[in-house]
Amino acid sequence: MSILREHGTAYLAMRRSLGYKLDGHGRLLMKFIGYLEDQGHGTVTTEAALSWAAALEGATQAYRNQRLSVARCFARYLSAFDPACQVPPPGLTGPPQPRPVPYLYSPEDISALIHAAGTLASPLQAATFQALLGLEAVTGLRPGEAVALDAGDVDLDAAVVTVHGKYDRTRLVPHIRLAPPRCDCASCSTGIRSTRPSPSRCPRKPSLRSCPTATPRRRQPCRLTSASTSI
Repeated sequence: MSILREHGTAYLAMRRSLGYKLDGHGRLLMKFIGYLEDQGHGTVTTEAALSWAAALEGATQAYRNQRLSVARCFARYLSAFDPACQVPPPGLTGPPQPRPVPYLYSPEDISALIHAAGTLASPLQAATFQALLGLEAVTGLRPGEAVALDAGDVDLDAAVVTVHGKYDRTRLVPHIRLAPPRCDCASCSTGIRSTRPSPSRCPRKPSLRSCPTATPRRRQPCRLTSASTSI
């Protein structure tokens, strides 16, 4: 194993110990180190980093920027051990791509969405999507986070939702106090309709999805960004 590859492995281990997964970042870094080895470089240089970042024909500017960012991050780490290492300046592959301006849903937009959801043919589907849209609007949850909520994640007395997000992180989100719907399970006293099997007191694990036979759906590429805090 070359010195560069040893440093690359140590760099990834250090950052992952801080909680970063770096799956794609790690793959790109090893490709960059392989490029340096093939070109006979013993350290990172600005010229080599730029050449590698722009090497792919047909690549988008955003992807070239990402490749250069991987090289820069590693070079900053390596420069602490190798005085000959050069840290490429940012912007060598062009300006960063501007992010699209988000559309802010007004209270009127949200009300219209919830009303439209209520016109679905199935009353159960209508109630489910009305609840989902309302929950996203007042809490800012991602669709996948809202669908994954279980009864144990919702504290109705404290008006707090425990959300399990990316990278196994949790956060507490306040919500409006609502009376829980009645459960049709005779052996369950949670007051929330349940949908998934569980060996606990209730034969079905308490879930906030309202359909007792529903299966988890794929996450949909949509999210409400609301300018209001309530409906």
